[in-house]
Amino acid sequence: MEGKKKSLEQMLFEFAGQPTASNSAKNYKVFMEHWDEIQAEHQKGWSYLMIWKAMTAASALTFSYPTFTSYIRKVERRQEKAVLNKGPQQRPVKIGRAEVGQGNPSPTKVDLPSFGGSAEQRKPRHF
Repeated sequence: MEGKKKSLEQMLFEFAGQPTASNSAKNYKVFMEHWDEIQAEHQKGWSYLMIWKAMTAASALTFSYPTFTSYIRKVERRQEKAVLNKGPQQRPVKIGRAEVGQGNPSPTKVDLPSFGGSAEQRKPRHF
């Protein structure tokens, strides 16, 4: 019996709707169902506090404002990670034999920066 394979997100939403799911799972499911609306209204200039107040007054949300803001941060972090992971992959820049950002456990004189001028200027002076 081959059917369409469910995504993990679909499975989580179905689980969150079951009576055995925790309150936090149910709350997060409700939040995610409204996320596009929340984000759109926030971009129009409404504060998250006003959005939460309106939604709780209409009984669309039944959880606290701190929970609401924690869900917002959680979703925004995931979106930031997704954007960062999709960006162009940077290769390390080679300078001499060492690669910047990779470290060189045993640098040679050529790899080390020069401080204090020429070798003639660095000779010890005897008075």
